[in-house]
This record gives sequence, C-alpha cells and structure tokens, in this order.
Amino acid sequence: MRYVSFAVAAMLVLTAQVGRPQGIPLTVANAEAEGAAFRHGPPQTVVQYMFGGPFRGTSQRTCVQSLPDDSIRGGSLRSGDIIVRSRFTGPWGLKAGRAHKILWMPLHGPADTSARSSFAEWRTKAIVHAPLLIRAVRVGHALDSLRQTVTRLTGGPRQFGFPSEVRFPTAGQWLVLATTDEDWGCFLLTVAE
Repeated sequence: MRYVSFAVAAMLVLTAQVGRPQGIPLTVANAEAEGAAFRHGPPQTVVQYMFGGPFRGTSQRTCVQSLPDDSIRGGSLRSGDIIVRSRFTGPWGLKAGRAHKILWMPLHGPADTSARSSFAEWRTKAIVHAPLLIRAVRVGHALDSLRQTVTRLTGGPRQFGFPSEVRFPTAGQWLVLATTDEDWGCFLLTVAE
C-alpha cells in the first residue's frame, strides 16, 4: 500500500513540474520576447471577419497601446493573434476598481472549424478549447498585478471569443497579456481613476 502511494506521489510531483505557470513580464521588451518565443499555431482555414479589420494594432507579436479616443476603430485592438473589443477610454472606458467587459477574440478557433460546421459541431469542439489566460501588471509597479482565467468560449464557427469582466485594482498604465493555446497578444491599457 505504501509503495502505491509513493508511486502516485512521484507521478504528481513530475506532473507538477511539467506544467509551470506563466509569469507576468514587467516590461514591454520582456513581454515581446515572450511573444516571439510563444508557440505558433497552424494557419486557420476559417478566419473570423474581425481579423480583416478595421482595428488598431498589428498581426505582429508586439504590445499595442490603446488610443485616447478608441471610437475611431470601434474599440478593437489587435496584437499578434488576439483582438480585444471594448471601450477602453472615455466615459465608458477602463476605471480603477470597476468591472469592465472585454471580449478577447483568438485567431485560432476550436479545432480549426470549417465554414460549413454546424453550431452543434462547433460547440462540442469549443467545450474542450484551451482557456484564455489574462496576466497584467501596472507599469512600474510590480506589486500591482492580476491574473485571470476565462474558460467559456462563446460564439459560433465564424465569430467567437472569450467574454470577460476584468477589474483593474488601481489607475495607471497596465501591461496586459492574453494567451490561449497557440495565440498570444499584448496590450498597453490606460486605466482612469
């Protein structure tokens, strides 16, 4: 009996070492280095229409900053493999201590669904899709950070994303990274008082 318990404990220790958590880069340079090293997925056969624009940002894995007036592009920012949609500034923009709705749209969907996939087929694949990990740190203040996992992928074969409510604890500029499976994005967001 003790032999079996020891074997199970050894397997748990080995498993724990394989799945190391992702740290939060403290600088844009460190975040972009992480993006360059982050695994890339295969080309998508069906790409969400949002990836055709309009959005502010780039398909390159670099950190993208929100504009003072995000209404010009409809509140869409793209960094690398992820588009975020929200109102980032103005009266409905990010405010410290308040929950804010943000939609995170990854480039890669559930098992690379085809345009002819039914909603039921897509939903079955979406249930096992990797969750979205949000990591953020207030620039220059390493102790102000947040980490959040979003497990629910919603939408359908042609448009999908991870809806979330994010609450930044303090005002200032935040370095925000979003990752899921093979998708990576980095955003510099200003949070008002």
